[in-house]
Amino acid sequence: MKTLGKLWAMIRAFHPLQLLRIMRDWKSMTRMHYLYAAIGSGLLDALPASRHDLISKLGVSRPEMLDAVLNVGLSLKELKVKGDVYHVKGKRSRSMLGKNGDVFRALVEANTTYYASSYRNFAERLCGADKGNELELSGGVIARLSELGAPLMRLFAGDMAKSGNVFRILEVGCGDGIYMKTAYDANLNATGIGIDVDEEVIAHARRNIEVWGIGDRFSVVCGNIMDPPPEISGKFDLITLYNIVYYFDEESRLALFARLKGMLARGGALAIATATFDMGNNLFAANLNMATSSMQGLSPLPSIDDLMLELMRIGFGSVKAERLIRGSSEYGIVAR
Repeated sequence: MKTLGKLWAMIRAFHPLQLLRIMRDWKSMTRMHYLYAAIGSGLLDALPASRHDLISKLGVSRPEMLDAVLNVGLSLKELKVKGDVYHVKGKRSRSMLGKNGDVFRALVEANTTYYASSYRNFAERLCGADKGNELELSGGVIARLSELGAPLMRLFAGDMAKSGNVFRILEVGCGDGIYMKTAYDANLNATGIGIDVDEEVIAHARRNIEVWGIGDRFSVVCGNIMDPPPEISGKFDLITLYNIVYYFDEESRLALFARLKGMLARGGALAIATATFDMGNNLFAANLNMATSSMQGLSPLPSIDDLMLELMRIGFGSVKAERLIRGSSEYGIVAR
């Protein structure tokens, strides 16, 4: 059969537009898997290099697997070869070597690990199988991926530090401490303390605070806010919860909000920034909700209405919410 006839037979067997759509998705998925392999193996950072040099640089004991991944990279046009030297070619691969390379790498790693696991294990978990422990295994990736929303979060954090006479701040789930620096940049009178349950995260935040030169204004401590260490005492003008409300189920959130309300100074504010459940209007939030619903230690994203009602039930007299960006389901909430 001639080539044209073979092509026509294939077109008749499958609806061409349906096949094209699926094949586009398949190609994107294959690219994501290739990038994950190239990042994790060190291949991306080892280029340009010859095959011989790559075997040495990467500690390769199975060269046939190196050949396989190089061939996928060439097929996707993410790689090119000149003579015997392989080079990075594709725009996606190049983006991971640039200024914001780490957050793009984290996005690839997240999508091929814990996000993918939420879908791959969906059927079993839906019917009662244990939720995954990806949170414990992927904490570093999650922290790096959070940089995607950091510009919006910094704007919100800066605005909160500027509003009113904000002096003493408590940041719950302080991460690397960047939002404390943001608060200080917005209000030189600000002081505060951050708390996080992860000792490694606290060590990183402590180093950052010293490097930024704000160690005389801010400190960090490892602990659980529901049983706070003695360093956290007195009243606070501003308490922040940035991207952590889905670490608490509804009952735990109510207890958390009640505790934090009792730690606020007169006229103080609780500031929350979070993605919310938004009934099919935002794919990012919907995908995040799949993960938080499927992983140990996390809970489904609350809706903005549920969050506001919970805060009012605790006794906050004023609860206001605003989208951090138009059309998103990321909200900044201020409860007083």
